Amino acid sequence: ARIYSGDVTDLAQDPLFFGYWYATARGIGVLESSDYGVSFHPIAGDGGIGGGLVGPIGRMALAVCESAPNYVYAIVANDLNQLGGVFRSADYGYNWTSIRSEDHISLSAASHVLAIAVDPNNPDHVAIGIYAAELSTDATTRAPSWSGLGGGHPDYTSLMFVPATVSPTATTLI
Repeated sequence: ARIYSGDVTDLAQDPLFFGYWYATARGIGVLESSDYGVSFHPIAGDGGIGGGLVGPIGRMALAVCESAPNYVYAIVANDLNQLGGVFRSADYGYNWTSIRSEDHISLSAASHVLAIAVDPNNPDHVAIGIYAAELSTDATTRAPSWSGLGGGHPDYTSLMFVPATVSPTATTLI
């Protein structure tokens, strides 16, 4: 059954409260569900736009930190299919802070590829990808730094940090 009629581009579940879900909607921002995905509505009543997300909002992707689920990250494409920004919320998606606005990774490919991941054990480790990829190891700071990741031109559609239960001594990104 269709539960939301907008253009949804990503879905993420809260790692501690399984009934709480986030979704992203083109032109709106972040949606929330507190009823196991039965219904969705714009988070904070405005999709996070009043809380710091900036538009125009095209395609979007989200990542929630498993060890600190109050940290939610969003990568946003603008209407020109470029990186519109990377944003961090420290309060479960209600208020957003821009942590990356320069675009060195899109090559106008954000209409069909867009990825973000946060290390499940460390909210400071965030990876983003479109045509190329970047990593921040201090994403919770006021002005995070970003460094390029190798990989050529893979068109990033998904990124994932391997959990510590699988790789306990190193942070591995797939």
